[in-house]
Amino acid sequence: MADGGFGWSEGISAFVGATLAFAVDWVRAKQDRHREESDIANRALLSLAQMYANLQNLWNQLYEEPVSAAKLADRPLFPNEVRATSPMPEEAIALDVPSLSFLLRSRDPDLPNRLGLIVSSFRQHLISEKVRSELHLEMQSKIEAAQIPPGAEVTVGDLRMICGPKLWAQLLSTTDGQVETIPRTIADIIELQKQTLAVLRFEFPSRRFVKFQPQKLEPGKSFRTVELSRPPVWRRAVRAYFDWLRKRPSKPLKLNT
Repeated sequence: MADGGFGWSEGISAFVGATLAFAVDWVRAKQDRHREESDIANRALLSLAQMYANLQNLWNQLYEEPVSAAKLADRPLFPNEVRATSPMPEEAIALDVPSLSFLLRSRDPDLPNRLGLIVSSFRQHLISEKVRSELHLEMQSKIEAAQIPPGAEVTVGDLRMICGPKLWAQLLSTTDGQVETIPRTIADIIELQKQTLAVLRFEFPSRRFVKFQPQKLEPGKSFRTVELSRPPVWRRAVRAYFDWLRKRPSKPLKLNT
């Protein structure tokens, strides 16, 4: 090869350099995409934790004591035993299911669908609780209008007559529906968190994800349920290496001429 020409060694060096530069850029782009997707997933997990906390609080504060008392007395739960409350707005919990479409490429492509179903169940509980509370307040208004003497014994049959069959039936149906489905939804949220974490840890092994620990809670008390799960040391080491590659500035390719 004449002086100043472009030999085989220079060509191979240029090819290898270009390939390495392409590989580094590909790794950087993949890491950026993984970071964005894991952030979206963490927001979804946080929404699951909020749904769990709100439903568990609702159950503990309104339902647990009267349901336990009814079971202990071996009798049905009467709707007047569950007091009214001020439920949160339906839009209080935001879980953007379409943003989780990247999970369709995971080993569990049905996961976004199940997340969407759990959001629908949660919102239905909020709607039902709002309806039940309004019916309960209407029942209280009718009881006050009946002007029952202080100290008078009032039976469940008397309450049914005072409220009227329609209001009583609606209140009974709504209350029984909440008692039956709230514990089931709470259990579904806990199981769905486990399934979501399993998929995310498989797809993004070096990332940290939000998780919550189910806890027994006394009525009226707040609690901390959310924490970050830490990946194993070797996964953190791999992530640190790729983060270093991502932040490392690219050097221009120099050709020998």
